[in-house]
Amino acid sequence: MTMDPVQTLLIKQDIHERLLAYWRNVDDDAGRQAGSFWTEDAVWEAPARTFNGREEIQGFFDWRLTRGDRLALHTVANFVAEVQDERSATSTWYLLLYAADGTPPKPSEPPVQVAAISDTWVHDGDGPWLCSHRTFKVLFEGGGALSGPAAGGERK
Repeated sequence: MTMDPVQTLLIKQDIHERLLAYWRNVDDDAGRQAGSFWTEDAVWEAPARTFNGREEIQGFFDWRLTRGDRLALHTVANFVAEVQDERSATSTWYLLLYAADGTPPKPSEPPVQVAAISDTWVHDGDGPWLCSHRTFKVLFEGGGALSGPAAGGERK
């Protein structure tokens, strides 16, 4: 059965806005509500380790808060969504991450990371679209220090 093109477009827009709201929360509020953008059983395959479940994902952002001031700007580029049906979709996009410890202003430098991202999205019919799976493929890295706990300890 083919979905209505207007409904498909609205779903794509909802998912894109949800993704932007997630990164706005991460950048402007240190991810204090980041877990609410994920399903309970979500999997986030980050560059340094895999996070399993909403609680573990939120735990990463809670940990980052303990490190002190951090300035980050996660830029979403070339977003494309594919809608399977009213309850499932996927998206691909590029992340350009500018980040440094401390407070603004910081010297202008290239992004510390550029990555290709693939997401799986689900909708239960009531609340907002939630990410159930995210994978990172790092394309470029450097230009500054990344933050994040690696499996078994601090990130290199």
